Amino acid sequence: MAGTSVTLGPHWDDFIGLMLKEGRYGSTSELIRASLRLMEEQEGARARLRVALMEGLQSGDAGPLDMAEIKKAARVRLGTTND
Repeated sequence: MAGTSVTLGPHWDDFIGLMLKEGRYGSTSELIRASLRLMEEQEGARARLRVALMEGLQSGDAGPLDMAEIKKAARVRLGTTND
């Protein structure tokens, strides 16, 4: 597989240098791969959130909310009372 060359600029060059100096990563390539894995995980989480939001929107109106009933149900679930 051919390597990829990128220009990051002084800020990122300094940051990468610091991470390597501290021993956090063994090489620039290792740091870039770890960074891309993290980005991939975040994008996956963002996509799952979008799907959940759309499912919620498409599920319809929940109707009117009664805060007293919501609090009562929460207290029952938690086994607490409002004394």
